[in-house]
Amino acid sequence: LIKQLNGDISDRRLIVKRHPISPQAHMELGSYLGMVGKHLVNREMINEGISECKIASALCKDWDTPLVEPGIILINIGRYDEALVELENAAKILPTITPHLAFNRGYALMQTKKFEQALVDFELVIQKRPNYALALDYAAHCAFMIDDQNKGMKYAKEARKYGELRAYNDWRKG
Repeated sequence: LIKQLNGDISDRRLIVKRHPISPQAHMELGSYLGMVGKHLVNREMINEGISECKIASALCKDWDTPLVEPGIILINIGRYDEALVELENAAKILPTITPHLAFNRGYALMQTKKFEQALVDFELVIQKRPNYALALDYAAHCAFMIDDQNKGMKYAKEARKYGELRAYNDWRKG
């Protein structure tokens, strides 16, 4: 498996070498390094992945994915406070808060127990994508955590309708 992963990384590095100004190439390398770095518990690889995403975002300033990806990489390794810093920086750069950014920032906020702020982000996602089951489920969880039972029930029922049952089942248990 390690040999396969290293081969995949080498392939992505070669694409970046051949297309050094391609934001897509840098983004794919960065995201992959972040994922592999997480599984190998390799901080250097994770940091390089974040750097590659930042190169991609510099090459294509209005593309939200490489701006959000460093936050996702940090979320995936449980570094939520650092993820929030990256995601807040992305929010300052982008002309509007995209659903992609809002969902990931909301998740990091939820993990740091900032439920009211997280709920605002999840509601932004739900406005644009009303059938996004996981955003509905997380919104329900946050609403319950801030003791807004009506909103929590509403979102939990909607999440359940689209196949996400956690908040609904927790609500039913009490």
